[in-house]
Amino acid sequence: MDKFPHLYGECSSGVEPRFVVPVVAGSNPVIHPIFFMEQLFSRLSLKPLNGKLYTEALTHPSANKSKNYERLEFLGDAVIELVTTQYIFQHFPAYPEGKMTKLRALVVSRPSLADFANQIGLGEVIVFSPGERKNKGKGKASNLSNAFEALIGAIYLDLGFNEAYRIFLLCAKNLLDSGYKEKTGIDNPKGKLQEILQAIIPIAPTYEVISDNGPDHDKVFIVEVHWEGKMLSQGKGSSKKAAESNAALLALEGEGWK
Repeated sequence: MDKFPHLYGECSSGVEPRFVVPVVAGSNPVIHPIFFMEQLFSRLSLKPLNGKLYTEALTHPSANKSKNYERLEFLGDAVIELVTTQYIFQHFPAYPEGKMTKLRALVVSRPSLADFANQIGLGEVIVFSPGERKNKGKGKASNLSNAFEALIGAIYLDLGFNEAYRIFLLCAKNLLDSGYKEKTGIDNPKGKLQEILQAIIPIAPTYEVISDNGPDHDKVFIVEVHWEGKMLSQGKGSSKKAAESNAALLALEGEGWK
């Protein structure tokens, strides 16, 4: 342990260590998950300020009964619900309440959260007791989803809502967008709209970007779709392509060409 005192909270200089890891009796420091933590932060382009929050967020109750991820899991659950709700509300304007609720339920479900955790290699970073580790704790969906929620909670407390929003969408955006397409039942709204309109008159609809606002990691594009001098609809999206797709979907629902 002397070789890595800064990782375990032992620092002769009196300076508070960046990360304080609860070492379980009988654990092997050479394979301790702390060695994967910096890799996790690097993959996420995350620059934490309060290392203790992340240590707690990535500690299983079997390793420490009082300082573990359970409280941060509670907070992270609420943050994830809000992030998901905001993203769906802003980017899928064609959805009524019922469809928004179903899509949110899909994204915040335990299997989805466990999948997000696997995407970023979270199982390798969670601190388990030797018994839980031997029992393949890092592969259990419940452990993975709980720790993922706790990680989002820690990021929210440490770096704020915008960073928690960015990290969650880094994992969840593909599921959100693919789930949206699946539930609308229209995989290619632009192609469907063009097919309908060109059956009336052989002129394709055109798309015009009206605005693009917001930070680079969370831009919102607004696009209008026009046909034969008429504005059929306006759509929003996190990219020009997504905004055009939403505009086409709204045009299909509105049937403004009739």
